[in-house]
Amino acid sequence: MGTAVPLSQCADNSLDEFKVDGSYYWHNAVGLTVSAFDTTGSTNPIIYGGYRTTRPDSSGWQLQLDGTPFGGRKSPFGPRINMRVGVQYTHYSRFNGARFNYDFSGRNARDNDTFRVFTWVAF
Repeated sequence: MGTAVPLSQCADNSLDEFKVDGSYYWHNAVGLTVSAFDTTGSTNPIIYGGYRTTRPDSSGWQLQLDGTPFGGRKSPFGPRINMRVGVQYTHYSRFNGARFNYDFSGRNARDNDTFRVFTWVAF
Protein backbone atom coordinates (compact mmCIF):
# COMPACT_ATOMS: atom_id res chain seq x y z
CA MET A 1 0.00 0.00 0.00
CA GLY A 2 2.95 2.34 0.19
CA THR A 3 5.78 3.45 2.41
CA ALA A 4 5.00 4.10 6.06
CA VAL A 5 4.84 7.78 6.94
CA PRO A 6 5.48 8.96 10.51
CA LEU A 7 2.49 10.64 12.15
CA SER A 8 4.55 13.81 12.56
CA GLN A 9 4.57 14.25 8.77
CA CYS A 10 0.76 14.49 8.65
CA ALA A 11 1.05 18.11 9.80
CA ASP A 12 2.97 18.97 6.61
CA ASN A 13 0.28 17.71 4.24
CA SER A 14 -1.76 19.98 2.03
CA LEU A 15 -5.40 19.99 0.97
CA ASP A 16 -6.51 22.45 -1.71
CA GLU A 17 -9.98 23.04 -3.10
CA PHE A 18 -11.10 24.93 -6.16
CA LYS A 19 -14.80 25.58 -6.77
CA VAL A 20 -16.61 27.71 -9.30
CA ASP A 21 -20.36 28.46 -9.20
CA GLY A 22 -22.78 30.15 -11.54
CA SER A 23 -26.34 31.01 -10.54
CA TYR A 24 -29.40 32.52 -12.16
CA TYR A 25 -32.49 33.60 -10.23
CA TRP A 26 -35.75 34.36 -12.00
CA HIS A 27 -37.73 37.15 -10.28
CA ASN A 28 -35.77 36.54 -7.07
CA ALA A 29 -37.87 33.41 -6.52
CA VAL A 30 -36.63 30.40 -8.56
CA GLY A 31 -32.94 29.67 -8.96
CA LEU A 32 -30.59 27.38 -10.81
CA THR A 33 -26.96 26.93 -9.74
CA VAL A 34 -24.27 24.95 -11.55
CA SER A 35 -20.94 24.27 -9.82
CA ALA A 36 -17.70 22.46 -10.58
CA PHE A 37 -15.24 21.41 -7.89
CA ASP A 38 -11.75 19.95 -7.65
CA THR A 39 -9.98 18.92 -4.44
CA THR A 40 -6.31 17.90 -4.40
CA GLY A 41 -3.87 17.08 -1.67
CA SER A 42 -0.75 15.32 -0.50
CA THR A 43 -0.28 11.58 -0.69
CA ASN A 44 -0.58 10.13 2.81
CA PRO A 45 -0.96 6.39 3.48
CA ILE A 46 -1.88 7.05 7.13
CA ILE A 47 -4.83 9.35 6.48
CA TYR A 48 -5.90 7.86 3.12
CA GLY A 49 -4.58 4.31 3.58
CA GLY A 50 -7.93 2.72 2.84
CA TYR A 51 -7.88 4.14 -0.68
CA ARG A 52 -5.93 2.78 -3.64
CA THR A 53 -4.10 6.03 -4.46
CA THR A 54 -3.62 7.25 -0.85
CA ARG A 55 -4.65 10.72 -2.10
CA PRO A 56 -7.73 12.87 -1.30
CA ASP A 57 -8.13 14.05 -4.91
CA SER A 58 -11.81 14.36 -5.84
CA SER A 59 -13.67 16.28 -8.55
CA GLY A 60 -17.10 16.62 -10.08
CA TRP A 61 -20.03 18.95 -10.55
CA GLN A 62 -23.20 20.00 -8.77
CA LEU A 63 -26.62 21.08 -10.00
CA GLN A 64 -29.13 22.82 -7.74
CA LEU A 65 -32.69 23.99 -8.34
CA ASP A 66 -34.33 25.98 -5.57
CA GLY A 67 -37.18 28.28 -4.75
CA THR A 68 -37.41 31.23 -2.39
CA PRO A 69 -41.16 31.57 -1.69
CA PHE A 70 -40.92 35.12 -0.35
CA GLY A 71 -38.02 36.31 -2.51
CA GLY A 72 -40.15 38.55 -4.66
CA ARG A 73 -42.84 39.49 -2.17
CA LYS A 74 -43.35 40.26 1.51
CA SER A 75 -43.04 37.34 3.92
CA PRO A 76 -46.14 36.68 6.06
CA PHE A 77 -43.76 35.97 8.96
CA GLY A 78 -42.15 39.41 9.04
CA PRO A 79 -39.85 41.58 6.93
CA ARG A 80 -36.64 39.80 7.91
CA ILE A 81 -37.75 36.16 7.60
CA ASN A 82 -37.37 34.08 4.47
CA MET A 83 -36.88 30.47 3.47
CA ARG A 84 -35.54 28.42 0.58
CA VAL A 85 -36.44 24.92 -0.55
CA GLY A 86 -34.66 22.96 -3.23
CA VAL A 87 -33.05 19.89 -4.66
CA GLN A 88 -29.37 19.33 -5.31
CA TYR A 89 -27.48 16.64 -7.25
CA THR A 90 -23.73 16.08 -6.84
CA HIS A 91 -21.79 13.95 -9.34
CA TYR A 92 -18.24 12.72 -8.68
CA SER A 93 -16.01 12.05 -11.68
CA ARG A 94 -13.06 11.26 -9.37
CA PHE A 95 -13.11 10.29 -5.71
CA ASN A 96 -10.06 9.84 -3.44
CA GLY A 97 -7.72 9.81 -6.39
CA ALA A 98 -9.46 7.45 -8.81
CA ARG A 99 -12.44 7.06 -11.12
CA PHE A 100 -12.78 3.31 -10.65
CA ASN A 101 -12.15 0.93 -7.73
CA TYR A 102 -10.85 3.70 -5.47
CA ASP A 103 -11.14 1.62 -2.27
CA PHE A 104 -10.03 -1.87 -3.38
CA SER A 105 -13.60 -3.17 -3.16
CA GLY A 106 -14.85 -2.13 -6.59
CA ARG A 107 -16.49 1.17 -5.61
CA ASN A 108 -16.33 3.82 -8.31
CA ALA A 109 -16.37 7.61 -8.00
CA ARG A 110 -19.95 7.82 -9.29
CA ASP A 111 -21.08 5.53 -6.45
CA ASN A 112 -20.77 8.60 -4.20
CA ASP A 113 -23.20 10.68 -6.27
CA THR A 114 -25.75 12.33 -4.00
CA PHE A 115 -29.29 13.64 -4.39
CA ARG A 116 -30.67 15.73 -1.56
CA VAL A 117 -33.77 17.74 -0.77
CA PHE A 118 -33.22 20.71 1.52
CA THR A 119 -34.80 23.70 3.16
CA TRP A 120 -33.43 26.58 5.19
CA VAL A 121 -34.95 29.46 7.07
CA ALA A 122 -33.26 32.83 7.45
CA PHE A 123 -34.27 35.37 10.09
